[in-house]
Amino acid sequence: MRKLYGLMLYKLKQERYVFLLFAVVIFLLYAKSLFFKFTYLDDNQLLINRTHFLDNFANIIKSFQEPVFYLAASGSTYYRPILNVFFILEYNLFSDNFFLYHLFNIILHLLNTFLVYKFFTKFKVKNTTSIASALIFGVHPVLTQAVGWVPGINDLLLALFLLPSIIYFIDYLENGNKKNLFFYILFFSLSIFTKESAILLIFVYALIFFFVKNKRSIKKFLIIFLPQLLTIGAFLYLRFRAVQLDVPGSYAMNSILTSFVGGFLVNIGKILFPVNLFVIPILYESNYLYGIASIVIILLVILISKYKNARLIIIGATLFVVSFLPTLINPTPGDKLVMFEHRLYIPLIGVLLVLIGTSVYTKYFIGKKLYILVIIVFSVLTFVHLDDFQNQYTFWRKAAAIVDIFPVAKANLAYVYYRDGKVDDAKRLLTELAETEHRDYAYDNLGMIATYEGDFDKAMDYFKKSLKFNPLNSTTYLFMAYVYKYKNDIPNAKNYFLYAVYTDNDNIEAMMNLASIYLDEGNTQRAQLIYDEVKKHGVEY
Repeated sequence: MRKLYGLMLYKLKQERYVFLLFAVVIFLLYAKSLFFKFTYLDDNQLLINRTHFLDNFANIIKSFQEPVFYLAASGSTYYRPILNVFFILEYNLFSDNFFLYHLFNIILHLLNTFLVYKFFTKFKVKNTTSIASALIFGVHPVLTQAVGWVPGINDLLLALFLLPSIIYFIDYLENGNKKNLFFYILFFSLSIFTKESAILLIFVYALIFFFVKNKRSIKKFLIIFLPQLLTIGAFLYLRFRAVQLDVPGSYAMNSILTSFVGGFLVNIGKILFPVNLFVIPILYESNYLYGIASIVIILLVILISKYKNARLIIIGATLFVVSFLPTLINPTPGDKLVMFEHRLYIPLIGVLLVLIGTSVYTKYFIGKKLYILVIIVFSVLTFVHLDDFQNQYTFWRKAAAIVDIFPVAKANLAYVYYRDGKVDDAKRLLTELAETEHRDYAYDNLGMIATYEGDFDKAMDYFKKSLKFNPLNSTTYLFMAYVYKYKNDIPNAKNYFLYAVYTDNDNIEAMMNLASIYLDEGNTQRAQLIYDEVKKHGVEY
């Protein structure tokens, strides 16, 4: 008993030093992100423009009843209530302190790096290999966006819940302790409500159940997987009620099948050769050569390894595939598929597990300490790539330079230029964009600039041109309403605010303006009806 107690104390002490090592490396690597601002990609919709929603704790319940881009995009297909809950908590704790948002992301990444280490040790991987592999995960350049970009917290949260769930799952299989069963289900439930893609990870649990050397029975199978299925059922039910517009199953499957080869090559390529990293990576504009080289290397490592752990290779490969498949579903048909790198947070763990299952990796790469060189190189790449997320100017300039076909990149860069007083540069970018198929983006922004400059007639010309290409654009009608409001033409302003609501019944800004106009006209009953509708969206006034 004394020996067992001494062994436990030694292990705790050892893990404390491992955690300290991870903390030093990760904080040194990501420290400069503490002074970053927002990029205005999703963080404006999820945080900056939603303070009226985030400052009300009652909306924690509302978060389970609406899509994640609540009040920002009525057609959103993403249902991620835990992300909204954390944003509510963060806003009430941090307000508009950018430093603290970024600090929280770094802390979560540190915790996840330690959990990756614990995850590997659960598969009886040697301590040195687990530490080195977790460090590679912690400094890997492909995860830069997940840590340095505030909305990347969603993938951090997914790992924070998924990894403990699997760890407790393995513990339960090995010792049958009901406490482990409870925590496995709890963390699995949190992971499902954090990100939809966690549903597919049930296949990973099934493989682990099959491979763990323990007494397997129908009863044990039901005890383990019935709560999982019930959780998935509850999630799907709540999601069905919350998401008004969803991607049809046939379309989702077709999107996965048509993008699978390219998506697989891009994802695996960026994990082994993280040198072609972008802020907004377009699938069909990506380099597939890195992916082909990566597959060849992984296959060679498996084939020439004298000793192979088939269990780790199969579980790791499954974890990679099922966690990256949902990234191949294009939520906006007709647009290019964007494969954001923060989505590789979980797939990276799967690839590392595959490599750990080979003796070439454990005996030579780890044994010969080659991992030290990789960690240094990856740290340098991450440190450099991190600057791309410094603020909206650096982000959108990088986006516009690399993915010229992504229209919002030029439009947002033009807006940044305009805010900085570089009006001619803004107009030049938008004029270039007006020559493409994305004219509505250009004309809307040119119309906004003309409005700010007081040239209302010119602004209306731009907005009318925009509507020719996108006649159901609620934002354009909103801008036109403001022009009439500035001209003190209230009847026309009211009509265009109404058009904005008709084309998007979640356009809160237009609704609030309408209510104000009705109040000024003495129509308090109509104004109250609109305010009541706004309150249903969780907005207090």
